[in-house]
Amino acid sequence: MFELEIRPSRLALQFLLFIHLWAGLALCLAELPVSVLVASLLALGLCGARRVRAELFGAPNRILRARIGQQLWILETRQAERQYQPPAVIFVSEWLIVLVFKREINAAETGKLCPQVLLICPDSISGPPSRRLRRYLRFECPEASP
Repeated sequence: MFELEIRPSRLALQFLLFIHLWAGLALCLAELPVSVLVASLLALGLCGARRVRAELFGAPNRILRARIGQQLWILETRQAERQYQPPAVIFVSEWLIVLVFKREINAAETGKLCPQVLLICPDSISGPPSRRLRRYLRFECPEASP
């Protein structure tokens, strides 16, 4: 079993800001009535501000730490620790790792049935743990269907 400390990603935050700015630009270039344009820009701005605030100040459900075993993953947030079966590996590269945890162990007790997505950017974890995680996901992780 090994442990990963997952830090907030500045790359993900920059990408999030970039996408919201481009969406706002696209809305401005669209030929919409002024009232629809203002309402859409307001909704987009509020959504973007909420997501950026969650990234900067740490949302309570953001995954802080992962303890990884052969048949069990423990994901720790500010609220609780939850145990999951190994994830479905959606994408693994040097720049991005995307994992989806579908089956929580003891889900009936916690009432949480929706999947948990873990997005790991290169600045979220340091070099050696990142390489160990990628090696584990490619060669040792039990197969889970996406």
